[in-house]
Amino acid sequence: MKRPSPLFLKVLLAYVVITAITTSVFVLILFQKLNGIVEDQTRQRLHQAAVAIRAQLYDVFEHPMEVGVADADRLVQRLSRELSMPITLVLHNGAPFVASDTDPEGLSNLKSAAEINGARTSEQGIGVSEYIHDHRSVINYAVRVGDRQQPLGYVRVSLPLDVARGQLSSLKQIILWSAFSVAIVSIAITYLLGKRWIQPIDELSSAARMFSEGAQAPNMFDSPRESHGELGKAVHSMTAQLTSRIHDLETRSEELKRNRDQLETVLAAMVEGVLVVDRSERILLANQAARKLLDIGSSSSGGRLLWEVVRNVAMQKVVHQVLGDESMMTVELDLPRSQSLVSLVATRLPGDPCPGVLMVLHDITELHRLENLRRDFVSNVSHELKTPLAAIQAYAETLLDGALEDDQHSREFVQRIEEQASRLHFLILDLLNLARLESEQKTYEVGPVSVAQTVENCLAERLTIAASKDVELLVAPPAMDVTVMADSEGLHTILDNLIDNAVKYTPIGGRVTVHWKTTQTQAIIDVADTGMGIPQEHQTRIFERFYRVDKARSRELGGTGLGLSIVKHLCQLFDGSVEVSSQIGSGTTFTVKLPLADALSVASKTSTKT
Repeated sequence: MKRPSPLFLKVLLAYVVITAITTSVFVLILFQKLNGIVEDQTRQRLHQAAVAIRAQLYDVFEHPMEVGVADADRLVQRLSRELSMPITLVLHNGAPFVASDTDPEGLSNLKSAAEINGARTSEQGIGVSEYIHDHRSVINYAVRVGDRQQPLGYVRVSLPLDVARGQLSSLKQIILWSAFSVAIVSIAITYLLGKRWIQPIDELSSAARMFSEGAQAPNMFDSPRESHGELGKAVHSMTAQLTSRIHDLETRSEELKRNRDQLETVLAAMVEGVLVVDRSERILLANQAARKLLDIGSSSSGGRLLWEVVRNVAMQKVVHQVLGDESMMTVELDLPRSQSLVSLVATRLPGDPCPGVLMVLHDITELHRLENLRRDFVSNVSHELKTPLAAIQAYAETLLDGALEDDQHSREFVQRIEEQASRLHFLILDLLNLARLESEQKTYEVGPVSVAQTVENCLAERLTIAASKDVELLVAPPAMDVTVMADSEGLHTILDNLIDNAVKYTPIGGRVTVHWKTTQTQAIIDVADTGMGIPQEHQTRIFERFYRVDKARSRELGGTGLGLSIVKHLCQLFDGSVEVSSQIGSGTTFTVKLPLADALSVASKTSTKT
């Protein structure tokens, strides 16, 4: 059996509740009406009986002594049997003297009874007596005999409430059963008719639910039945339209998704930062480059105000101006949070009013740094070339002015010219080597190179100069020979520059020590001297081209200012690094780290030589 639908159960339940409420209200109203009718009938019956008895027994109250109690009692008993109700004759002081069902001496004084009080003031009264010992309730009705000022007595008639209640109970049972039967029949009819009427709606609802969940449309949508009526036709038409629109939306959604994925891929791959804000300056879009430049999180930026996330006054001013009256602006901004310098191009988005601003941020920090380096390089090269050329020109002019005939000074001037020309020659060679290293034009044959042999050759070349300055050259090699992956000429250049600098800047009686050790993957070569040391603020810049700690002394010693820069580039070329550690007055140590040559490379080189 098919389970009733929720809609049918709701309708049926609503109707059952309405039927129950309506029937209950109807029964209650009918009961109240019936109670009133029964009370009125009982009151009318008692009133008629009491008035009739008063008329027949008026002489008893007017001449009690003449009639006598016995005759009055017989008369009351006869009337009680005829009327089927108890009768009590009460004197004007409330004392009963004749009763049809009880000895008058057994009755208490009725002066305070409700029915007697009522009859005393308004000729008639009614009250109810409850008898607890036998659980009876009796309704009493009394009428006054005589006038109000001097009443002769009262006639009281009684009627047990059980009789009236029994009649009322029978009528109520009939009414209840009738109402219940009508309600059951009504609900049964509603069930049958409702099931027939609501079934098409249930079918349409179920089909619509299936359709909304993406299931295939039922057949009734393709050919709505007659029982579905106008609703079925309307749903059929709506389904056809929705199917077409959903198909169009799915196609467009797939196209938008493809476009969005393509746009996200393009934006993610862009080096430039892209930032879009709406008219209220809330961030709509920010690619990875923009988040990195502006130092903002990927999950915390969307939908937030620009000033909350970026906190850059200059950028906010640009956005305000573009949203106002400027169509496009290009400015350079300094971003302290990411320590970057960016070129910002802000453009209005199309629409009236302007819906927002598109900002493209190009990081020009490196370009700015390179431009500064270029200017410094040109300035340094010009200065370094100018000094020896100026000296050569001065000595040549002196010789031409007459010093050429002075044998004592002419030779000295020529020697000075030769020294400056040699200095100029070495400077040009260093510049060419550095240019080749940076442009990777010079090819190095990287292979296993012995550190001990290279150190020995470099120290031998500097032995004479060191001896002239009374500088001691020491070597502290490890127990085993160390071989690094480098170019022999390149490693020689690295160590020669470091040893040459150590000898130059070590005072008379000092010491230069070269020692090396290995780790699992690297050889660590230290060149230490006992010279004056390098101040901390200069240690981060000594590997820059033409940078000198003591410019006057460097030129005096014949340095070009390019040696350490060449050392740095060669170490990087061989996948290594160079570091400096120095303290004023305690000397300086340069540490070179180069990758170790493995056994296979050493064996390969040995077999090739053989």
